[in-house]
Amino acid sequence: MSKTSMSTGVRYLLDMRAVKKVLKKGERKDLYQFKDDWYQSFADMFAERWKHVSDMNIEELNESKEELLTLREESPEEEIRKEADHLLKKVEYAIEYYDWLAEIAEVFESGQIFEMIPKPSLKKAP
Repeated sequence: MSKTSMSTGVRYLLDMRAVKKVLKKGERKDLYQFKDDWYQSFADMFAERWKHVSDMNIEELNESKEELLTLREESPEEEIRKEADHLLKKVEYAIEYYDWLAEIAEVFESGQIFEMIPKPSLKKAP
């Protein structure tokens, strides 16, 4: 395997939280070890990605909300103010949705998901 392919693969596994970097005294190379708990690795990766997407979307929605509030306040036309109100309701709904998704991500990140849906009895990979 080429160094580039290996580097890309290892970076992907790190992003997926399937491996962790380990230190070995006197070793100059980067060493990695597979994590034994694949369930927690998935939960960590899932939570991190979901929170990242939710945070980005909430940030964009808050910017849209501010623009709509300004439009509603400054527009002399009633029709534009009504449309701004309508869109503000949609934005508020979307913000609630992404807040809910962030709560789900927290359930995964904290490990509470395993209280709701227990891991199978075999705790480690063979």
